[in-house]
Amino acid sequence: MAEKPYVQFIPYSDQMALMQELFKFEQEDKLNDIQKLWFSKTKPEEELYDLKNDPFEINNLADNSNYLKVLELMREAHDDWKSKYDPYGLIPEAELVKLLWPPDGIQPVTEPVRCTMKNSEIHLLCDTEGASIAYQLSDQVNKNWWQLYSSRVKIEKGDTLNAVAIRIGYKQSEISIIY
Repeated sequence: MAEKPYVQFIPYSDQMALMQELFKFEQEDKLNDIQKLWFSKTKPEEELYDLKNDPFEINNLADNSNYLKVLELMREAHDDWKSKYDPYGLIPEAELVKLLWPPDGIQPVTEPVRCTMKNSEIHLLCDTEGASIAYQLSDQVNKNWWQLYSSRVKIEKGDTLNAVAIRIGYKQSEISIIY
């Protein structure tokens, strides 16, 4: 979707302090030429990068004739992948999400987070298949900092832990106060 910018509206990440700072710098024209690339209004039709020598994907080699064979190989691999695994690739996300909803058209809600505790470690769980869990400890609440849950959380006496679950296309769960 070359007609779309790299930076697109993503409610979760757009509220993060880092994104707010990047948006501010972009508005104030405080980014260098390389940083400005990320805020381009459109993207190239094709992109090809040498990740070993250009891990930040700055120099697009798609128009470099020295890389034509690699580009053709990557086009073929991409077409193969799309035909096997990506029947919904060009459907806008808002429409795709609605396809995931039940036949009644009512948006499902992610189940609330629950937990088990062993010693001073908490294991967070959600009964909604495919849901992600975010949590915050008591010192992060006022800063509105959420962390993606990936393993047991060690909790200190007197701490509180809030957790929320979300799955794409679903409404997020209520915030659970775990401890």
